[in-house]
Amino acid sequence: MNYAKHTHDSLVGAIHAMTPTEYSCKPGIHFTRNRKFSFEDVLLYLISSGRGSISEEVRKYCISSGRDADAAPSKSAVCQQRCKLSPDALPNLFHAFNDRFDTELFNGYQLLAVDGSEFCFHSNRWDQDAYVRGASRKQRGYFAVHLTAAYDLLSRKYVDAIIQPSRLKNEHDAVCRLVASGDHETKRLLLADRGFGSYNFYLHARNAALDFLIRLPKNQTKALLGEATLQSLGETFDTTIIRRLVRTRRRSGYLHPEEPDSYRVIGSATQFDHLEPGDSREIALSLRIVRIRLDDGSYEDLVTTLNPSAFPPRKLKQLYRLRWGIETSSFI
Repeated sequence: MNYAKHTHDSLVGAIHAMTPTEYSCKPGIHFTRNRKFSFEDVLLYLISSGRGSISEEVRKYCISSGRDADAAPSKSAVCQQRCKLSPDALPNLFHAFNDRFDTELFNGYQLLAVDGSEFCFHSNRWDQDAYVRGASRKQRGYFAVHLTAAYDLLSRKYVDAIIQPSRLKNEHDAVCRLVASGDHETKRLLLADRGFGSYNFYLHARNAALDFLIRLPKNQTKALLGEATLQSLGETFDTTIIRRLVRTRRRSGYLHPEEPDSYRVIGSATQFDHLEPGDSREIALSLRIVRIRLDDGSYEDLVTTLNPSAFPPRKLKQLYRLRWGIETSSFI
């Protein structure tokens, strides 16, 4: 079967499997009368719409579905039908559509890359959290949202996303929510660029039984290892460390005072979902830090939870190169 037709049929099939009773704001009332735009039409129209006006996009949709463009519903009618959808209608369709495609694995892992992007949209004076001021007084501001998406590198499909108003964007929080979402039976390996690594995320990943491979900026490598340890390891290295995370600087309460260099204090202003400020407990975290040499002679640092025997540095290098797939993919 032609892949484009298979994709289209899978989408239509996922929509037909949904019912207005499950995904309308007022079940039994909304989508019960005959309208020019049915429940299925609203979903297909929203997915296929481009950057034109509502009237223009509705006209295009009617033509593509074999209808008379002159008999297209009015802009007001379309907006009214759209408002009848429940908030979970589109997310459910997204996941139901993805479930109709097979997932390819790498050594038993589903490879997920995470990255963020910003999208501008029409002016909305009621959504000030999405308003971004211009760089100067002469530059006009704009409205935008920040999307942090998870992309299946081998199956080439987006599997989840977190959308935040641009002024409230927090990629660290978004990636933690992505890790915790869903019920996963397949082993997952998350690959991410610099900026996504944090103690908070590492523990969220461990609690979700998810492995990760993240590129580190040099200052984070230094903070994780300590300057003395870093200087003793040489140009390339592959080492596993234990870090004990605490909220207090009172060393008298530490369980392992003989290992003071293994402790890291999480400041009260730092987002950390596992210990409240003032909590006297400590959490031990095992991390593998690897420095690899690239073909051009430069070096990259990686933090991972993958087993060294199954994933030596050369294999980590191969894996991380696959992360580029999310850069060459497209959200639209």
